[in-house]
Amino acid sequence: MATPSMPARGDRTAPTFDPHQPRELRRYFSDLDFHFGRSAVGDEQERKKHACRFLDVDTCELWESLTTFTDATKTFKDFCEEVYRLYPGSEEERKWSVSDMDKLVGETSRVGILSLSELGDYHRRFLVITVFLLSKARISVAEQGRAFARGFQPELWARISQRLQLKFPDHFPDDPYNLQDIHDAARFVLHGTTAAYSATPTDISRAAPAAPPTNAIKAEDLATMFERLTDTFVKAITAQGTSRPADRPSRQPGQGGDNCMFCGSPEHFMRACPEVTEYIRIGKCKRNIEGKVVLSSGAFVPREITGSNLKDRVDEWHRRNPGQLATGQMMFTVNAVPTHPMTIASRHDSPSLLDVTPTYQLTDVQRIASLERELFALRTRGTRAREMAQTGRSAPTPSPVAERRAMTETPEPEP
Repeated sequence: MATPSMPARGDRTAPTFDPHQPRELRRYFSDLDFHFGRSAVGDEQERKKHACRFLDVDTCELWESLTTFTDATKTFKDFCEEVYRLYPGSEEERKWSVSDMDKLVGETSRVGILSLSELGDYHRRFLVITVFLLSKARISVAEQGRAFARGFQPELWARISQRLQLKFPDHFPDDPYNLQDIHDAARFVLHGTTAAYSATPTDISRAAPAAPPTNAIKAEDLATMFERLTDTFVKAITAQGTSRPADRPSRQPGQGGDNCMFCGSPEHFMRACPEVTEYIRIGKCKRNIEGKVVLSSGAFVPREITGSNLKDRVDEWHRRNPGQLATGQMMFTVNAVPTHPMTIASRHDSPSLLDVTPTYQLTDVQRIASLERELFALRTRGTRAREMAQTGRSAPTPSPVAERRAMTETPEPEP
């Protein structure tokens, strides 16, 4: 019977090694030894070449640059030992560490165990690591049990702990449970679960894993899709930016800038506009609690009503909606703490120069007197209306002069 030859690179029987999985290196060399024995490859240098032939380009160049590969006096065993030093974690002595155990426990606790299948997966992976650490005397049996218990989410561990207390009523709380006892209690608690652990609604600590796609997308195709999608967004944003100036109505003179937003005058701002005061007096508009000029109903002027400034828009709204004038009233506020005189900035011919002028402000006593005069005028008007209603005559509309006179008169104190 003819001796079989070594398999070609890429053959289904050829040994493989992933440099990102250092633990596979020992199996790779074990597969090479199997093929060397079957193909009767005894030359040390020939074995080194076969070991590099099945690798990818980068890994092959790395291995061929080693001194044990180029030195013919070095054996294949010396070459393997030098390769092991390139991949931490591939040596049999340091295959697993305590940090690997902590990483597995922390990840499982964060994700959670929701079914028996997930419990079995966690138990198998935990056993592989901890049995190795126990054999190297790097952890104790008590530490193994405590670490395994930390992998369960708090809700599940509470039920497992109840089960253990029922099975071992004399167990001292400070002593850890045995790994096998914890696993048996967890299997009992999760009995009947399939895809999810649904004891209580709060136990669901993560969403169910999504089903894998039926058609896998290559990385190259995905990158092309993202590139096309980015180009589409860029073109859309560019087209929107170029069409925006045409869609935007041209700015009309008198709007914004250094002019009054209400009347368009360059001599003042809308805060000190006399036209606003006049319109508020006749009931066409008012200021809301934020100080903004709104309609007498409290609503803003609709956007569909256009005009060169806010005054024209208010006039246009009242032209479309006649009979919406509100009765102007004098409104005063009383401050509990005396305030200092306020200053307003008035602009003259030069927009860059501001003249700071102090404004007159009523004292608390003067404001109270003004409110009393207004209340007296309102009471007088109501009394006249009732008298006219009793006599059957219509109440005459008092002139503004009479109203101001009534408001300036000091009311008689009520008995």
